Amino acid sequence: MNVVSSTVPPPQKLTIKTTAQPNVQSSGEVLPSFSLGLTQVEKEAELERQRKSEEEAAHVDKGKRIIHAAEVLKSPWKIRLTRISTKINKEEQKLKDWLLTIDPEGYFLYFDTANAILDNSNCISFQPKQLVTAQVVDAFCHILNMNEMYKAEQSPLRLFVPHHVTVIISILQIKPETLSRKYVIRIFFSMTVSDHHYLLCFNIKKPSFEVIDSSALQPDFDAKYQQIPQNIRNFLVRYMILKNHSKAKDIDSLVPVRLEMKWRTEHNHIDCGLFVMRHMEHYQGVSKNWDCGLAVEGKVQDQQLDVLRTRYAHQILLHECNKQKHHVEYQIFEEHVKKAELEKQKAKEKKEKDTKAPAKRQRRA
Repeated sequence: MNVVSSTVPPPQKLTIKTTAQPNVQSSGEVLPSFSLGLTQVEKEAELERQRKSEEEAAHVDKGKRIIHAAEVLKSPWKIRLTRISTKINKEEQKLKDWLLTIDPEGYFLYFDTANAILDNSNCISFQPKQLVTAQVVDAFCHILNMNEMYKAEQSPLRLFVPHHVTVIISILQIKPETLSRKYVIRIFFSMTVSDHHYLLCFNIKKPSFEVIDSSALQPDFDAKYQQIPQNIRNFLVRYMILKNHSKAKDIDSLVPVRLEMKWRTEHNHIDCGLFVMRHMEHYQGVSKNWDCGLAVEGKVQDQQLDVLRTRYAHQILLHECNKQKHHVEYQIFEEHVKKAELEKQKAKEKKEKDTKAPAKRQRRA
């Protein structure tokens, strides 16, 4: 059998540059860059696909089944989804144990980036049965925006807008060319109103406007959301008109639609922030038969949300972008050592107690 050798050179070490100059308009307005540095990533991904295709063609043997790579290996998008079907591992358990020891008094910084910070009051909200703060959701938005550089080629480019950023500034962070026709863009606005978190999602290429809310209460749309979704849409449309975007009129005519999901809740008023984080990382704009992996409201869903609570804390606090990462790691290690020493001391005391018990019984006899 003749084997065709591949002529594609091995991929070189990737360096993503993120020091693009700001976009200066004729009016003198400076728009911050939102370049994700995806060009080199896409080129190397294409070279890798070509190499795999040629190797597969060269090794085909009649009568033998060709073993293809699993779909999860072909799509970095899927690998980035947080798993809820497995129990937390030892490292995640150590983080969970440490979160329970955080001192609510004073001010301690545990997450620090250019776009988001989390102090001890925010990190305490990772503890069980606590309402996750809006700042935690904002930090997750920042991490998801960074992770977009690892998306699969066929996945849409998405932008996650944190709640604390004013809408017009958030939109100005998008380069005009990013909103061009060749991209399938989805913009997620993280909303927090009266301690309740939900999402607004805009599809720019195939215009749609959806409200993604984990709460099944208050069926009347206007009574629950008032005019907030329409106000966000109006700000977005104004910017698109300013940039002569072809889809501005289409977006302007959209009426917000609330998605009906089987995992929405009627009694859980605490975990709405976790639902928002799950929806942001999972939703790709196709609402029909959408399943984010969560069970219906009940015991199983509670267990899944408990896993997500720990794993989201792990993703955020130990992310490479966190300037306080090493400090958090040291805190976790220190708490783990204390816990191990305490358990060792308890085991020693129990052993001594068990040893003395037979001696007492013998003396009584």
